[in-house]
Amino acid sequence: MDLTSIRAFSKYCIFEEKAEKPLFDLLVAQNPMKTFRRIPTLLGALFIVASCGSADDQINPLTGSWTLKGVSCQNCIDKSQIGSTIYACSDSDCNTYTFNEDGSLKLVETLSGTTTVRNGTYSISDATVRLNLDDQTYSSKTYCYTLSGSTLYLKEILDKSTGKCETTTVLSK
Repeated sequence: MDLTSIRAFSKYCIFEEKAEKPLFDLLVAQNPMKTFRRIPTLLGALFIVASCGSADDQINPLTGSWTLKGVSCQNCIDKSQIGSTIYACSDSDCNTYTFNEDGSLKLVETLSGTTTVRNGTYSISDATVRLNLDDQTYSSKTYCYTLSGSTLYLKEILDKSTGKCETTTVLSK
C-alpha cells in the first residue's frame, strides 16, 4: 500500500485508542448538567440491585386457605384399602387447611354440622412440607407437595416398612 491509498483508507476508517476513564471522570464529564442527570440513574440502578432479596426471601406458595377436595390411598399392602374419596364443601361438611406466613397451621373439619379445629405448625424445605398438628392422631406428617394452578397435592412420605397406605391429599384454593 502506498501513502495515497493509506490516506484514502484512513479517511473512511476511524482509528482510535480507547483509554479507560475513572468512574469519577465519567460522572462529572465536561458538562455539570449531564452529571446531575447521571446521578439519579446511578442511584436508581443501585436501588434496584440493593432491593433484590436473597434466595431465602422466596414467596411461600402454601400461604392461604385450602379446601379439601379428595384423598386417595395407593400402594397398600392390604389391597382392599386402595381407594379414593371425593369431598364437596357444603354448610354441614367442609374441611379447610389454612397456612399462615408465620408457619402456623389451622385445620378446620366440619362433619355433619360439628366443627373440630386443630392448630399446629408447618415447615417447608424444597418440595417437602412437614405438618405438626397439636393432636395425638395426626401429630406429625411429612408430604411431598406439588402445585398445579390453584390445586395443591400433598403426597405423604412414609417408611415402606410401616405397611401403611400412601395417601395423596388434594386441596384447592
